[in-house]
Amino acid sequence: HELRARIALNHPAFYEAEMLAEAQAIWSNPALPLPPGAPKVSVIVPTHNRPKRLEETLFSIAGQTMKDVEIIVVNDNGLDVEHVIARCNAEVEIVYLRHNTNQGLAAARNTGLRHARGRYIAYLDDDDIFLPDHLQTLAGFLEKSGNKAAYTDAWCAEEELADGHYKVVRREVRYSADWDNDRILVQNLAPVLCFMHERSIGIAAGEFDEQLTTHEDWDYWIRLSRLCAPVHIKQVTCEFRLREDGSSMTSKRRADFLRTAKMIFKKYKRLAAGKPAIRKEQRRILRHLKRELRLQRKPFSAVWFVTIFGRLFRLHCLKNSRADGGSLP
Repeated sequence: HELRARIALNHPAFYEAEMLAEAQAIWSNPALPLPPGAPKVSVIVPTHNRPKRLEETLFSIAGQTMKDVEIIVVNDNGLDVEHVIARCNAEVEIVYLRHNTNQGLAAARNTGLRHARGRYIAYLDDDDIFLPDHLQTLAGFLEKSGNKAAYTDAWCAEEELADGHYKVVRREVRYSADWDNDRILVQNLAPVLCFMHERSIGIAAGEFDEQLTTHEDWDYWIRLSRLCAPVHIKQVTCEFRLREDGSSMTSKRRADFLRTAKMIFKKYKRLAAGKPAIRKEQRRILRHLKRELRLQRKPFSAVWFVTIFGRLFRLHCLKNSRADGGSLP
């Protein structure tokens, strides 16, 4: 029953609503024992050809106020980073895994998930950082509240190359949205480094979809949100980097956004059934993405994607609400 339920949740487009409801009931509160000697938190760090950036990333985890942590570094067949691991290993427990072929970001995260032992799972790409209280803020909240997933806010640090080195030229919180089970069907709500969830609920949600070379985290949050309601902690606890020269994790993958957005909208079409406002916003997003590619304007970023269409979605809801004589909260 558990296996069938997990398959149904991973592929909702192929199952009737009754079957999906049954699957959600089976997996909504999975009781999975922790491995012996398990740490409180496992942080999954995929990496590919950025050893210098990786070192800063790992030291940001080692410098956390919470020390009951394991780091799982998954090298997706990139440059050797064992020397980086060796320097950081004295500070925090690191499990180092390496793919023999380049399999992509989703596969790297899945490898990390399969080896994770912690009660809670967090994620950090190899060019981003946690601020010192990130893990304690999230794990402490989940422990006290009994919630199964939560996310914080993040600085977006824009970097430019100067004198051979990248320097932060501005920092800002580009978005900060409370969870909305309808809105997540239109756009992602927060970057992957902001999230933490129980290992058990992650297992229930399944693995990252390896057919998605971008938006794999967005797809994962949709499935996770059918099992629990992630809670927004309005506090900046981490930072992701944005570089318009294509060297950052975000900018490298943006050309694929249109293809994977189409895949996600199709995959969860059933969840948007009977909700014309959602379908309308999905179509609007696809038109904008197509226009940007056709006109070859200035490249957009994942943060631009979230920010612009978040505003469009809110304006649309506001217009509808006013037409009905209501107001947004």
